[in-house]
Amino acid sequence: MVVKLILIGDAGTGKTHYLLKKAQNEFDDCTFISHTNSAVNELKKRDRNNKVFARTLHSLCFSLLKNKFKNAAIFSEQAKVEFCKRVNLKYDPNPYVSSPGAQFFSIRSLYINLKRPPVDRFCNVYRIDYDLFTYLLDEYERFKKERNLIDFEDMLEIALNHAQFRSEVVIIDEAQDLSPLQWEVVNSIFDADMIIAAGDELQSIFSFQGATPDRFLSFSNHVKVLRKNYRIPRNLWDFSYWMIRDQLQRPRSEPVDDSKTGTIHVLAPVTFKEAAKYISSYQSGLVAVRHNAYCLTLERLLRKEGIQPRLIKRDGFNMNTICIDTVHTIKGMEHERVFVIDAVKYPSYPAEEDRIWYTALTRAKAEIHVIPIAGEHNWVINKIPEAQIQACTQHQPQTCTQKVRNSLLRKILSLLRRK
Repeated sequence: MVVKLILIGDAGTGKTHYLLKKAQNEFDDCTFISHTNSAVNELKKRDRNNKVFARTLHSLCFSLLKNKFKNAAIFSEQAKVEFCKRVNLKYDPNPYVSSPGAQFFSIRSLYINLKRPPVDRFCNVYRIDYDLFTYLLDEYERFKKERNLIDFEDMLEIALNHAQFRSEVVIIDEAQDLSPLQWEVVNSIFDADMIIAAGDELQSIFSFQGATPDRFLSFSNHVKVLRKNYRIPRNLWDFSYWMIRDQLQRPRSEPVDDSKTGTIHVLAPVTFKEAAKYISSYQSGLVAVRHNAYCLTLERLLRKEGIQPRLIKRDGFNMNTICIDTVHTIKGMEHERVFVIDAVKYPSYPAEEDRIWYTALTRAKAEIHVIPIAGEHNWVINKIPEAQIQACTQHQPQTCTQKVRNSLLRKILSLLRRK
């Protein structure tokens, strides 16, 4: 594989627009590989001339090997339930509920995406019970063989030796999120004159799948950095930048319109109940949380406030209501108003944790609301200096109670004026 260009762009620099324009104007045969189905669907909407062939890496591998897989079935949610019952692991198919079965599937995926390192070393690094893990691995393979099932990792591993795909140009989007196995598949299956790897090392937040920013940056000396930021106003950008300023080894992008100013609210630490009350005073917004369990907590509390929020993995995304999900799920999305629930129970290593919160903050186009949760570890307000918070917000942090009280006062005054 020859990566002839690494395209780097901060959040809001228009990487997808740049890549699509380049593909439409410069190439006759271009394949676009992205990390998620939502990114592929978004590209297809923008590609009105149908000049780009867009797929996820998994779906491409499956289509190339469909004859090999024609008698096999995909490892479904029902198969997960049956497997966990067989090995006496509790499993809940709800993506917002953690369970031993879900943890096994996640750990096994990491193991495969790291290209099956020695099991004893893997278990030692990730503090996993060796005997239990090897037992579950063996049972999992036996279960698949008995039922003629394949999973997403199987598609990649089989493609390494049995798939080939010809394209003049291949664009790998969100390349910072590729695991070692996925990079090897890219190296193996593509017969291309040029490969462009596009992404943002500052949004590399999938270490639990084996991805690292260093791997993305190591494939080519020819690097193009997009320098104009079309999404984020200056004060929001300066505020978000504090999360990753010690990791930035290249020029950062700059907002194209310095006259555009966003709004930043940094609240004093509150309970989840107070956070829900604060959020409920708005009609719409994107709520970014660190853990799946927080999604369920906020959904329950918002319903008590008369709000019917959407959990994105379950209900899909809608700009006109309150939508909640983890930072990893909302990556790639944007909204005028973003609520960042500043609480983390199980942080990643510090550099990645900084990138996670940077990713959350940079979803905002106009308003950032940082809501620290009392009694939890508050990563954002501990990372950004108080002086910088005050400089960006231009006012003292306010409590949720103050915000709700002010909102009620405005409504009362409005009613009095009507009378």
